[in-house]
Amino acid sequence: MENSTPTRSRLLEIIGLLAAVGFFVGIFFAWRTQMDSLVTQTQFDQLQQGQSRQDVERILGGPGTQQPPDADNSSAAHNTTLAWQNSSDSQIVCVFADDRLVSKKAMNLP
Repeated sequence: MENSTPTRSRLLEIIGLLAAVGFFVGIFFAWRTQMDSLVTQTQFDQLQQGQSRQDVERILGGPGTQQPPDADNSSAAHNTTLAWQNSSDSQIVCVFADDRLVSKKAMNLP
């Protein structure tokens, strides 16, 4: 009976070590995934007036989130405003007319 206690203890140590390694690997991949989906100043600088919506979405990594039209601009009702937002308060906002980029703005980009 005495021999099973050290073996059981060693097994629990190994399981604990594997659990800790798994936890840190999971944290690393979650962090990398979040970093990969960030919109950045470099991407913003690649955006040019007249680019198609498809080109902008390719540069920014996917479709943006529809935003309400600008109430101060009467022609805004015919435009589409999309935002690409990071988990923080940083974002890129693009305005399209006929699926062409007409304006862009950025806030707090990494």
